[in-house]
Amino acid sequence: MDRFRVTFIMLSLWLAVLRGYYRVKGRGSVKERVPETWALLAMSLFGMPLIIGVWLYIFNPKLLRPTSVAIAAGWRWLGAAIFAISLVLLTWVHVSLGRNFSSMLRIRSDQQLVTWGPYAYVRHPMYSGIFLIITGMALLSANWMIGAGGLIFVMLLILFRTSKEEQMMTRAFGDRYRQYAAVTPRFLPRLSIRSLKGARNLY
Repeated sequence: MDRFRVTFIMLSLWLAVLRGYYRVKGRGSVKERVPETWALLAMSLFGMPLIIGVWLYIFNPKLLRPTSVAIAAGWRWLGAAIFAISLVLLTWVHVSLGRNFSSMLRIRSDQQLVTWGPYAYVRHPMYSGIFLIITGMALLSANWMIGAGGLIFVMLLILFRTSKEEQMMTRAFGDRYRQYAAVTPRFLPRLSIRSLKGARNLY
């Protein structure tokens, strides 16, 4: 087994354990759930190349040879670094959310408005982290199917979920969320020190 694949497997295991742990931790009484049947169906269908690509690369990479790309080892190690740094970011996101995390669009009966940790800088650090993870996966595996499938999945995730999630949070927290959203960008942090301090000092 080559070093790139071993690294990919170890980082993917970290991702799986992280997501699994916080999915269990986030279980509880639900106050509101936003239906997203068609969105989930579309993300599952068009995200299938990503899922198939990751599983084949881990368990039977020979079947992925037709979609492999010849790139220098340095680029693949850069992908490993991006993957690892993204997982650190995603871990920070999950720790900050705690029991407020859910992979579905829902509000717990004891939901908190999280404005600390990475949420002091952007409103959707989870989506930013997932995009970076996909980038790292594609480079590390040197596979265009993983990259293309992942890009489509992230685009659909952002398209279908961002506005619905923000509407849900506005219903739950009203002016508190509106004030937070007014000074905090969606995906990329502002470079202004003043704006970052303003987001951190909201509550």
